[in-house]
Amino acid sequence: MVKGTILIASSALSGRKLRLLTQREDTNIVFYETSREALEFLIEQTPDFVVLDQNLESVSGLDIIRKIRSVKRLHKVPVALMSYGTELELSPPDQKLIDLHIQEMLNETELLDRIHSYENEASALKKTTMDLKSTMYLEQAISQLSSDELPEQPQGLSKSQEMLLSPKERVQYLEMEVERLRAMLSDYQQRYGDITDPNGGEKKPWLDVLLKPVF
Repeated sequence: MVKGTILIASSALSGRKLRLLTQREDTNIVFYETSREALEFLIEQTPDFVVLDQNLESVSGLDIIRKIRSVKRLHKVPVALMSYGTELELSPPDQKLIDLHIQEMLNETELLDRIHSYENEASALKKTTMDLKSTMYLEQAISQLSSDELPEQPQGLSKSQEMLLSPKERVQYLEMEVERLRAMLSDYQQRYGDITDPNGGEKKPWLDVLLKPVF
């Protein structure tokens, strides 16, 4: 479960039941039934996760999400939109604003389970992405070698293609990319021996230089 504060705004759920379900977790549920209360909270506070009902009165859940993404303090907060009972068609720009889109009616337990599943997927995606980013010195290190000595490497998906993948598919794809790079670097290690660490200037094995944590 999300550690920290979850803001939930919905007239179809019970704040009391949500709090009871998370009382043994390191989670603080802030629950409102109106968009006005949710907006007032967001003006002053920065939650760790936000769940908004599209059917909120006065200001819809999607409109609140647009406001969240326009505020620097809030724009990276994960946001879920519940749109059950409505025929909501999200434009591509709006799809990018939402981390989790819930289109079916869920009770309190099911909603918390869905948030937990999203957090697990997001955590796996973040770890795998960081593993991949830890190869950021690859191009710099390879530039030390003569380009005509390097074998041609297959290209992965473009950024636009990658964004079309679901979180689970992105994790699987990035894991394959990490393994591909590990195999490539292992091959370079055998071919060329140690390389110079861009950070320290010392000669080290390829894997030690390029696959070390850098974030």
